[in-house]
Amino acid sequence: MVGKTLVDSAPRRRPGRRGLARLRADLLRLGGDRSGMAAIEYGLIMATLVAAAAVSLPYLKDQLGAVANTTRNDYLEVGLPRMPDSMSALLGSNGGVASGGTTQQTYNASDDDLGSRRYYDSDEFTYGELADTGGGSPNDTDGDGIDDNIDTDDDNDGIDDVYDTDDDDDGIADVDEDELSGPATIAAEDFTTATNASNSDLISSSTFTFNPSADRARAAGGSDASIATRTVVVSGYADVTVDIDFAARYAWPGGDSFESTDSFTVSINVNGSGYITDTFIYNPLTGQFVGLYSGTVIDVTDDDEVDFTSLSYDIPDNANSVQVTITTNTSESRELFDIGAIAINGTPATYTTIASESFNGSGPASGLATVSSSSSWGLSGGTATSYNSTGYMIFSDIDVSTYTSITASLSVDVDNIDQFENSGTGEDYFEVYIVYDGGAEVLLDRFEVNDSHTAFVGSLTGQTFSNSAATITYVRDTTAYSSAHIVVRSRSTQNEEIYHVDNYTVIGTSVGT
Repeated sequence: MVGKTLVDSAPRRRPGRRGLARLRADLLRLGGDRSGMAAIEYGLIMATLVAAAAVSLPYLKDQLGAVANTTRNDYLEVGLPRMPDSMSALLGSNGGVASGGTTQQTYNASDDDLGSRRYYDSDEFTYGELADTGGGSPNDTDGDGIDDNIDTDDDNDGIDDVYDTDDDDDGIADVDEDELSGPATIAAEDFTTATNASNSDLISSSTFTFNPSADRARAAGGSDASIATRTVVVSGYADVTVDIDFAARYAWPGGDSFESTDSFTVSINVNGSGYITDTFIYNPLTGQFVGLYSGTVIDVTDDDEVDFTSLSYDIPDNANSVQVTITTNTSESRELFDIGAIAINGTPATYTTIASESFNGSGPASGLATVSSSSSWGLSGGTATSYNSTGYMIFSDIDVSTYTSITASLSVDVDNIDQFENSGTGEDYFEVYIVYDGGAEVLLDRFEVNDSHTAFVGSLTGQTFSNSAATITYVRDTTAYSSAHIVVRSRSTQNEEIYHVDNYTVIGTSVGT
């Protein structure tokens, strides 16, 4: 009996071993049947255990282990009872080792308190749990009364896990899903899984129809439609862009039927206020839509063609949030607009305040450490002030060699806006310049009062200020420069025409650090 030790080696025990060999052969033969043999094999195994008094226990364990490693059957949801204490005792308190080295797991009686259904896995010769139906399971990590292995909303945010791209609910979609373009995807939707806005982390509302099988959202013709993203936090990112894959199509029969009255508009809010409005108008002569803001051209194609045009819009560095809305306007059912993807992309960045001034004190502005020279600008009431003069403030040079860009801002307002003029000998203005590496002044904006005397309007950016203070901001690429400084020049022709400047700040942007 090489390798076998019998409890009783008397000859009368030998027929039992031969009977076990035949039983093993029968079990192996039955093992190929996966359509109902689970209970039969279980019964045979249990019957075999009863014969343990007549057979060597090590030999029995080896035979059962061989069956477990050979049948390759999984017994799932077949209503089998739990592994009895008798089997646990036979296998040992720490589990036995079957033929081939498979570790056998014993039954944990405390599992009965969880109301769990049990299953038997013959590959591992173990029992386990299918589902927690009673609550209070250690496998219910979010405490919602649903066991983890059947919980389809792990973070309980109302979005099914298959669609959830913000697993940690921090307001920024996971970058490992829906990656489209750009160095980092802050938030995106590519319409490959979501069937409506409620399935998407990015889309907040939509009358577009989501079609995951075609990887698109569609605005059906003949009626207006709109789709809007949630407000996405972009603070901590530089080089932020809004990227959209868009298509204009026609459905047969009849071919292209778009008219000059058909259009769609991309609207982008930054920091809660309007920033970009790009309306695309159809040109019947060319069969194309052209963006009035971007100048981007979109060809109209047959619905059978896969032809998306990429739209991209730059967002100012140091912006805090972005929100996108797309609206469409068509008159016939065969006029179709498709969106293949919407993404807000950017590069993780670090922002450092490298210059600031609150203009407290008295005397000329040049007395401040941040102002290298000034004329007709003095300190009064916590601001720099100028009136009835042509003056300037030249701010001190700052080192920009380690920054990819800078964001310079000033808070500006006036007294008696109705007294200012925008033409003639009394023409008034407020100008902002930047100087790189000691070179020539480069104009960033020239502000003059509008005809209705309600606001000063920037000629290059459209920013405004008035009797109420407003912050004007300029973002400049500094990768090619070592130093830079800001210059303010102003003119007013009456004592009542007063400029105020406050809260000068320059923030440097470092990317990838």
